[in-house]
Amino acid sequence: MKSSPKTESELRATVSTRTILILGIVLLVLYSGFAGFEYYQSKKDLLEMIKEGGFLLLDALMVSSERAIIEYEKKAFSRENVDGPGKLIKTIMQQNDIVYIALQDDYGTLMGSDNLPDLDPVLMDPFLLDISIAMKKDARIYEVGAMPVFEIAGSFFFRGQYIGVYRIGLPMDEYRRILTNIRLRFIITALIFLFIGLIGFSVMVANQNTRILAESYQRVKTYTGKILENLKDAVVAADKNGTVTIFNIAAAELFEIPPEKVIGKSLPEIRLPCLESILDTLETGKTSRAHHFLLNLKGNRKILNLATSIVRNHLGEIETVILIATDMTAQRHLEEQLLRQEKLTAMGELASGVAHEIRNPINAIGIIAQRLQKEFRPCDNEEEQKEFDELTVSIITETKRINQTIQQFLHFAKPAALQRQPTDIRDFLHEIGRLFKSSSTVQNIAFSIQVKNNARLLIDPQQMKQALLNLLQNALDATPPNGQIRLSAHKTDNHYEISVSDTGSGISEENLQKIFDIYFTTKRNGTGMGLPIVSQIVQQHDGKIIVESNPEKGTTFRILLPFEEH
Repeated sequence: MKSSPKTESELRATVSTRTILILGIVLLVLYSGFAGFEYYQSKKDLLEMIKEGGFLLLDALMVSSERAIIEYEKKAFSRENVDGPGKLIKTIMQQNDIVYIALQDDYGTLMGSDNLPDLDPVLMDPFLLDISIAMKKDARIYEVGAMPVFEIAGSFFFRGQYIGVYRIGLPMDEYRRILTNIRLRFIITALIFLFIGLIGFSVMVANQNTRILAESYQRVKTYTGKILENLKDAVVAADKNGTVTIFNIAAAELFEIPPEKVIGKSLPEIRLPCLESILDTLETGKTSRAHHFLLNLKGNRKILNLATSIVRNHLGEIETVILIATDMTAQRHLEEQLLRQEKLTAMGELASGVAHEIRNPINAIGIIAQRLQKEFRPCDNEEEQKEFDELTVSIITETKRINQTIQQFLHFAKPAALQRQPTDIRDFLHEIGRLFKSSSTVQNIAFSIQVKNNARLLIDPQQMKQALLNLLQNALDATPPNGQIRLSAHKTDNHYEISVSDTGSGISEENLQKIFDIYFTTKRNGTGMGLPIVSQIVQQHDGKIIVESNPEKGTTFRILLPFEEH
């Protein structure tokens, strides 16, 4: 009978042990299921983040490639060397940890990075063939030899024409390392879970996973952000709520806003008109291809090329909208200068041909008129003789005026060679100021000279003086009394800039496109030769002239000369 309590105690102990064991097993199984699910979800989220970052890189590469191709096509019209898309790929490969970049068509590789592995053509790879046919972007884990890479691929179009498929191979080392850390942390967490209980364990798992995902996200964000920061184009990205998540260095420089004042804010708060393209894409779900946008920022007029793209999650929902803005201002000015030079050359040659054809007949008419004036007396009537003399004088005067115009034509068609010499710009501009000062004083207009950085430039002082006096005279004609005219000069990164600014009536948008055309003038007694000659002189100095005008504020002519200090 004494053994009965002992047996019951042992039984209770056994039951308690079994209960604890079963509970522990149940909890362990539950945790294993939970851990497995969390591991699967973390792996899936990590792949999605890498995929999102890869899509950002792919979109930026495609837009930069389009710009590189356009600049490459136009290099024949410019003296500057322009790198093609192949150079762009090599630059990205040097700056970032990427296995390979390749552009392939259906049958082979069009261009790619150095040490490019043996890749199947599009027609031989169902994954790439599907991307080519569906005109989409996708990602996969792809074996290159014995090394797996995370490959991002997408169809590349230029001017609406299919070119091929861009393929970017990203290394899997970081991905495998993060997964290893996740597995290791799950094991450690399981051991801790067995000692501290379900509640504490659950809290710790949540915190642990949150930290792992945060670190993973930060690594991926840093990885892709490093690439985006090195792009020359401005990149702005916003999430589905319109909150800015990416604002790279190029965007900060272009829009003159520090990134910390933009990131984390909604697009309407920033109040940049060009960012409305992101809102339009969020509302319509449709990307916008490259289009021009005119941005007036603090009085500085910029021409931008804007394009948006969409990054979607695995459900097809919009995750991020990316805006890539390229500053086309310098390129547009170059195009305008080349077009202006072609027009001036053609019109100058035409004027030269016409001048030679009419010069001899005009001279003959002038000589005949002089002989009639000296030798011929039609009658003894004094009034008729007076009228005859006035008519012959008019003929002689007009023939001289035509000859002067012809001389201008010939000088414009075949300008004199430059007589370059080292010139102190401050002394040079003050000499011009002394010549112009009396004219401005008579019309009660304030005239000032400002030279921020003095320099000695290799120029033809006589011809450059003619150009600047012409611009100053135009400013004087356009500025009312009590207005202001400023002649200024300063150094820039690659040029020396001399500008003439006034507070006059400005130039209309329509006339801005014509002011450098021969014979175009808005003055009653103008010849239409002044600004074409100014443009010609600047071009002879290997410079360029840019005009900025606002009918309410006035006009500024900027002459940019190659900076070679002597």
